[in-house]
Amino acid sequence: MQLHRFLSFGFLASLLIAVTATNAQERISYTYKTLNGASENLDAVISKAPSEGKKPAVVILHHSGGWDAGTNKQYVDLLTQNGFITVEPIMFHRPTKTMYGDSLAKAMGAVNYLSTRPDVDMGKVSVIGTSYGANLSVFMATQWASEKFLAAPIKISKVASLYPVCWFYPKLIKRDTNSWFFKERLQDFPEGFMDHWTNIPMKLFAAGQDDYSGKDATVCTSFKEALPSEAQKAVTSVVVYPDATHGWDQGRTFSFHEPAACQSKGCTNTNASNPSVTAQAKKELLEFLQKD
Repeated sequence: MQLHRFLSFGFLASLLIAVTATNAQERISYTYKTLNGASENLDAVISKAPSEGKKPAVVILHHSGGWDAGTNKQYVDLLTQNGFITVEPIMFHRPTKTMYGDSLAKAMGAVNYLSTRPDVDMGKVSVIGTSYGANLSVFMATQWASEKFLAAPIKISKVASLYPVCWFYPKLIKRDTNSWFFKERLQDFPEGFMDHWTNIPMKLFAAGQDDYSGKDATVCTSFKEALPSEAQKAVTSVVVYPDATHGWDQGRTFSFHEPAACQSKGCTNTNASNPSVTAQAKKELLEFLQKD
């Protein structure tokens, strides 16, 4: 797949903004470019405190349970109360079979959309995601994603990934991609797309008891060490919550069979609600985003 820029400033200027709510929250629709270059529209929600002036902004990417699960809300509240504008792309409402490439295009489109808003400080646009969204946020830090989807000089400032599925990242870097997981879930990406990085601060918030990694608490640290860019490695940090499971912040405890769990061998994944880890992760997340 050729590396090329889909977007132009003319295209960005034509983004359609449909406001259906006022005050601190707006329901909007923005136009984004798909992997194949087609123009599509996507619904999203913008939230902000009512104060004036330019603000830092955060793109919040939901997990595979969909936007309707409501997990994003706690992060919207946290960030808007601390002076951020947030945008939540509604990649899908409920669990559905979707490709990472499709969702990545939607997520990158949200960054381009923010560049059209006079109230956004484009020097301070970050991305956070949970689970599926956490994986997307990591992909968004690659040079390939930036060159393919973002119009210069638009840049992402920071990336924060909450319970990402780190085990498969080193395999992508090492081209160890023969299992069904890569062929089915990641077929949209070119080989070597994780070879080059934008060298922006990236923080991984990992669960020590995550069934997706087979409860291997070292997978995110192993990914950091596998990064081919020394510059990216220097600005990447990992925090591990030893007793936390995947989905610690979802407010309920539940289990389900997941083919991609146990490092794609398939097993039962448990998401156990953990209020103390949720509170600690929010504190560290805010500190990371606010740090100059």
